[in-house]
Amino acid sequence: MVLGIDASRCGAHNGTGVEAYSTAVVRAILKELSVSTHPKFDEVVLYTPHHLSSEILGGKYSFVRQRVIPFPRLWTQVRLSAEMIHEEPHVLFVPSHVLPLIHADNSVVTIHDVAFTHFPKSYSFFQRKYLTFTTWLTVREAKKIIVPSEATRQDLMKMFKCPEKKIAVVSHGFERDPNVATKRDSELLKEFGLDTRSKYIFYVGRLEEKKNLIRLVRAFVKFKKEFPEWRLILAGNRGFWFEKLFHEVEKHELWESIMMPGYVTDEERSVLYRHCQFVAFVSLAEGFGFPVLEAASFGKRVLASDIPALREVGGGALTYCDPLSEDAIFEGMTKITQLEHSENDSKHKLETLTEKYTWERAGKETLRVLERVL
Repeated sequence: MVLGIDASRCGAHNGTGVEAYSTAVVRAILKELSVSTHPKFDEVVLYTPHHLSSEILGGKYSFVRQRVIPFPRLWTQVRLSAEMIHEEPHVLFVPSHVLPLIHADNSVVTIHDVAFTHFPKSYSFFQRKYLTFTTWLTVREAKKIIVPSEATRQDLMKMFKCPEKKIAVVSHGFERDPNVATKRDSELLKEFGLDTRSKYIFYVGRLEEKKNLIRLVRAFVKFKKEFPEWRLILAGNRGFWFEKLFHEVEKHELWESIMMPGYVTDEERSVLYRHCQFVAFVSLAEGFGFPVLEAASFGKRVLASDIPALREVGGGALTYCDPLSEDAIFEGMTKITQLEHSENDSKHKLETLTEKYTWERAGKETLRVLERVL
């Protein structure tokens, strides 16, 4: 039996996006197949526009064949569709949301979230139309849909009338950072205008409207009046409607206190996590919530949106707030500063939060879904 995998988004070792998920889950599936005594799939074909090294794949496997098929645009819908006509695998797994127009009869797709249905204005017209179409196509054509949370499962059933039996909930895995301070910590902090004594709130992710950063900034303006030495760091690439966020910061003239350094490397992200006071993740909609687990792996408290997906992942380890209320976000910030000296601390819950989210488990459960569609 041949398992085909759309590996076009593989390549990122770390991070929280589709690329990181695709890489991690493919690595986990290949590792599981390599140790299985009676695997249903004796060959894996990785469809990719560029060659993937053994380092990215987690090793060299005799049962893996790469089908490198370069194409400039619309790779999935045009090039991968053409490949399905030429050579259809017994099962096709697409870890990145978009099912090709022409696909294997037994296709399984991971849909990470449907946030575009909740907050359409946070997406461009083209993005909304494309995501709506590809999600509709997946719901209609895929044999099975994998989602990372019960919240996303409910959204698919409600928004796209997806049959409940078609959906499998497989929570993402998580790879803990060693979280060991190095001599470079002070050097890297200095590049951001910080030192080990600096007090700051950290956010990392795309800088876009659906992440609710404008309300976070407004809440920080109030917080700053009581805690003038604190800063807010918003790290990540610019997203849709970034200009609104820029003008909000500009309006309050807080450039010395609110920093937007853009993309940060894995090393820089780790250092910023390690030395922050807490993490703010008050997005309006999420399918899972990797930053919650990242923060917890560093032992950092998290101010999180009180939304289903984050409640599902964070349980009782986080501090929650109404993401639509600037006052609630401000009160959450203040509450977390007081937790440092609280006897009823949630430190232990934070430290154990990531234990159940392993890529080994995610790989096994994903492979089980793929086998069952045969």
